Amino acid sequence: RFFRELKMMLNSVMGSFIMLFWSLLLLVFLLYVFSVLIMQCLTMEITANDTPEDLEMLRYYFGSTLVSIMTLLQSTTGGMDWGPIYEALQGRGVLLPNLFLFYVVFFVIATWNIVTSVFVDKALRMAQPDLESLALEQTMQDIQDASEMISLFKTNA
Repeated sequence: RFFRELKMMLNSVMGSFIMLFWSLLLLVFLLYVFSVLIMQCLTMEITANDTPEDLEMLRYYFGSTLVSIMTLLQSTTGGMDWGPIYEALQGRGVLLPNLFLFYVVFFVIATWNIVTSVFVDKALRMAQPDLESLALEQTMQDIQDASEMISLFKTNA
């Protein structure tokens, strides 16, 4: 009974590993899709009139798929402010900056909230006492009550 809370916390953590794996897989998939989509749109928008500074900034943020994934991840997790990235994409037509804004809003509001709610729901379900523990606790309480009744009748007899 003393370690019941510890057991509950450990069960919650261990039960969340599978959920963590699927959540990370979903996040990587979404990052990859948006990264490839933004990079594809960028390659169609690059022109001969672009200055070397503009191209270098775009290469810094979206130079490869891995760099793009890291840029997108950092822009939604606080590792990098998304404002400068948006400004770098602003001169590239209407689609790219709006696609990036959609990504930020979608990822911050929808994806993180869904992942958080799934983890909270899983932890709440894991925190519910199992029937075996409840039965054992009830049996122990019945034994204690019976002992008290026996001692009460022995002292009165």
